[in-house]
Amino acid sequence: MKISAFILFLFLISRLGNATQLLVPMDDTQTNHLKAYGVSFWALENGVVIEWLLNYKGGSFLYPHLATLEEELNIRGVKYQVLTDGQVNQIKNQIADPEVNMEVIQLEKAPKVAVYTPPGTQPWDDAVTMVLEYAEIPYDKIYDSAIVMGVLPKYDWLHLHHEDFTGQYGKFYASFRNYPWYREQQAMAERDAKMLGFNKVSKMKLAVALNLKNFVVGGGFLFTMCSGTDSFDIALSADETDICEYMFDGDGADPNAQSKLDYSKTFAFNDFRLVMDPMVYEYSDIDGTDLHRMGVVTEETDLFTLFEFSAKWDVVPTMLTQCHTDEVKGFMGQTTDFKKSMIKHNVLILGENKALGTAKYIHGEFGQGTWTFYGGHDPEDYEHRVGDPHTDLNLHPNSPGYRLILNNILFQLQKRRKERRSMKWIVNDENELKYVVPRLLEFIPKMGVVLLEGQMGAGKTTLIRNILSLLTVDDFQGSPTYSIVHEYLSKDCHPIYHFDLYRLDSHEELASIGFEEYIYNNSLSLIEWPEKSLKFLPENRIWVYIRVNEENQRIIEIKNDN
Repeated sequence: MKISAFILFLFLISRLGNATQLLVPMDDTQTNHLKAYGVSFWALENGVVIEWLLNYKGGSFLYPHLATLEEELNIRGVKYQVLTDGQVNQIKNQIADPEVNMEVIQLEKAPKVAVYTPPGTQPWDDAVTMVLEYAEIPYDKIYDSAIVMGVLPKYDWLHLHHEDFTGQYGKFYASFRNYPWYREQQAMAERDAKMLGFNKVSKMKLAVALNLKNFVVGGGFLFTMCSGTDSFDIALSADETDICEYMFDGDGADPNAQSKLDYSKTFAFNDFRLVMDPMVYEYSDIDGTDLHRMGVVTEETDLFTLFEFSAKWDVVPTMLTQCHTDEVKGFMGQTTDFKKSMIKHNVLILGENKALGTAKYIHGEFGQGTWTFYGGHDPEDYEHRVGDPHTDLNLHPNSPGYRLILNNILFQLQKRRKERRSMKWIVNDENELKYVVPRLLEFIPKMGVVLLEGQMGAGKTTLIRNILSLLTVDDFQGSPTYSIVHEYLSKDCHPIYHFDLYRLDSHEELASIGFEEYIYNNSLSLIEWPEKSLKFLPENRIWVYIRVNEENQRIIEIKNDN
């Protein structure tokens, strides 16, 4: 509930004469990371503007020095420091340095939060509801009937409970079909479907999934974990076929269901194959759970690594990956993580299991909204099983895995501004280019001129190879050092020209190969060493600068001359 104007007045009065602010560090010195998010949410709910210092001491929070806020921090056991305005200015000057990977983000409004969860007690826990309650962040519970009846526009942020949107009751049939809880859930779902006018549970779940999709299209933020990730995308792709066997919906599945999947309708995944056997506890081959059982990793060595983004340029993924450690303990679930080969090229990977080659934590945009998928069930229970006791978060107040969930709660939708004319990324090795190139391509037109500038060995040709690969060019010929140009066709049959002008002696030599005919041929031209070609080029060109820093990282910056 909003505080009254009188209480807000007292807030402000309590700060008069106080040239100080409250810093909540989020590095290893913090006593309770999870409740720190709760205090931040509480402040926003009560009309207090706060700041998130991305990458500063683990992603610290900065509050005005209000007596009520300080009291709340003490009550919840959250560590903080009282800083003078001079000390705060020193921190902000450090963050403002363009060579420092930090940024200050102002947070002004708490989102209205809902959790999609069935009524009653489930025989498993739900990580999001547990951490929301532990952090004391308020939320509403909604389920199928509320969503079908149109309640979603009331909310900004929605979490999907451990759920099956395909109508196969979680694929629990083989192990739990005779358990009372399973029969009760099936009966309840069938009752709800009938009440809402659907002849099958799978049809009701599809209607729910489509409402969720429209929620994101309209600007909402969707966060889901475990089986709520892949089953959601599978349901969207299978909206024109029947993938449920008779024990789930009373009739057999369409034998041609696989060929009728439409991957263009999904958020994150494509080219996956369904697992339609009702006796197999799996929806498709998206999930990487089996890879965790092959002996490559153990519970102790199962880790996923958070990707480092440029805080000043890639604000949203930087917010979502704030943590006090780069490596986070892995944890399993019905859907543990995602095979990279089935992730769409425009999806951003936030965290990956390098040992297994899987993605744990991914993010993307759809319509006007955004979504995040997080594999696994419980970040502090490695292999949570049906019937296991719930995790006590009092024992895990600094959990990195749970902290990532709360990053998504505080995440304020930062629309990419259309007028932005430049972006910058920090890349540690070539493997990380596969995450950067999809973002890079968002700024590169299908037809235009891209100029790549960087010292010898900076990685211009390597970057072009990765760009062409994402454009489905599979016959990369290397750098055209001697031939000057190599020609390719994109998947849309648009011509792509790769120029290397390093050995060019004169403008005349460039003119002699018909350079302008290439450039003005409704094509995409990628040009290394472009200095001698500038007089021939249009004004609306894209520059990509690659710089190597002292740590041998590549700083990739893209700018638009137009």
